Amino acid sequence: MSTREAIVKGLIRRRYAHHASMPGREWGGEVRARHAGYTSDQLSALPANVVETWAGCGNVIAGADLHQADVIVDIGAGGGLDARLACGLAKSGTQVIAIDLTPEMLALESDRQTGLMCSAGDMEQLPLGNAICDLVIANAAFNLALDPARAFAEVWRILVPGGRLHICELVRDGELPAELLADP
Repeated sequence: MSTREAIVKGLIRRRYAHHASMPGREWGGEVRARHAGYTSDQLSALPANVVETWAGCGNVIAGADLHQADVIVDIGAGGGLDARLACGLAKSGTQVIAIDLTPEMLALESDRQTGLMCSAGDMEQLPLGNAICDLVIANAAFNLALDPARAFAEVWRILVPGGRLHICELVRDGELPAELLADP
């Protein structure tokens, strides 16, 4: 990893670690999740700190056909809102693996439900074997990849043949100003 990559990933970790320590005070996770299409029933079934730290951009669970998957990986899982919902909506026995760059976000999963496993890891070098899952979900995660092609290659590596990727993502339309591009 280059020095620049290490600096940027360190900044990302610090930002989300700070966010994990102050749920809802900066981003208003519950309000944003409702606007993204999560139902009141879905959100009320989850711990408040998980809901308030949500930093996604859409309802990645909607339309994700979770019943066909034996193993689901949530990349950029944060506090685990989507991973927890996947556990509750998937068929019995489905294993859900939540991966996030920031251990402090995953620590919000301290009262994990059955079928949920958490692991700190980088989406550009996933800590998983080849062809281990049927479905990868990611909610506003790939925009944080420094090398999106490498991150997508990692997804294809962990998916079984015929596996699926279901994402909600932020998309940039046009060029960023030079001062933003120069700022890690």
